[in-house]
Amino acid sequence: PQQLRELHALRDAADATRDPKQQAIAHAALAQFYIDVGKAAAAQRAAVPALQYARDAGDVLGEAEALRLRSAIARLVGNVDESFRLVEDAFALVEPTPGARPQTPVLVARATILDQKGTTLWNLGRLEQAIESYAEGLVIYRALGLARQEARALHNMGLVFAALGEYEEALAHYKSALKIDQSLGERSGVAVKLGNIGRCYADLGDLERAEGYLQRALAVAEQTGERATTSDVAVSLGQVLYTRGDFAGALAQFERG
Repeated sequence: PQQLRELHALRDAADATRDPKQQAIAHAALAQFYIDVGKAAAAQRAAVPALQYARDAGDVLGEAEALRLRSAIARLVGNVDESFRLVEDAFALVEPTPGARPQTPVLVARATILDQKGTTLWNLGRLEQAIESYAEGLVIYRALGLARQEARALHNMGLVFAALGEYEEALAHYKSALKIDQSLGERSGVAVKLGNIGRCYADLGDLERAEGYLQRALAVAEQTGERATTSDVAVSLGQVLYTRGDFAGALAQFERG
């Protein structure tokens, strides 16, 4: 609620300037918030004016960001084909000029769109292409020293490798992402990464390690108040306990989830 109040204040301040570039930035930030909390209709109401303001301002990067947001919204409501079309339109706006060295804001925009494109390709079942998209963004994040974004790209690649059944590759990427989060003191994504590492070990048949990582994930998720992650991890832990023959423990975790 506090974040939403600040974003509304930002939007009101931007609207008061009547500067379309500032208005585009504020509306885009509001759209991203609503995407993050899964409210597609509210996100769309913010993303539509963000795109128009960016175009009015002649702000190509702002237009690309608004298109990326609309792509994310389309994916959120299950329109994956439309999501892919929009992310391709966004990507076309940040293509580097031949022979010119892209500026940092353009590179950041490009990497952010590549991340969105990877997720959309993953949803389309084009897993190898999804990894390529994430990997291209990862190279940019590393070159620019953007550690949090690097961790996100590594984690996303891990998810796709796991979907492909390449659990050793998935583990390597999850653990690299986790190491970055820990070095930054970033706690918000640690439980998810620990949980995914635990699931990989479960898929590899190493139930003892799986249980250890899932127990750690559960503890962190409870400390940070991540209810959805707590639920997911509890169910995964229940599956591991069930496989190990601890039916009472499994039932408790399933009910908890």
